[in-house]
Amino acid sequence: VAAVVGQVITALVTDDGDGQQSLAVEAERLLATLDGLCMHALLQPAWMTAQMCHDVLDRHLRSLAA
Repeated sequence: VAAVVGQVITALVTDDGDGQQSLAVEAERLLATLDGLCMHALLQPAWMTAQMCHDVLDRHLRSLAA
């Protein structure tokens, strides 16, 4: 999972001068988001549906690309 997250972050995030440090922080942020979505979906499946997970992840990835 971490390797895929690294590839996604590298593709989406533009270098703001911090280089690898910024990419590492964004990768950890995305991993934490994925972990939270999975945990929330397990604990509250009626609320955190597959569609809700998709919508949250889509918005997060769009914010990285902006």
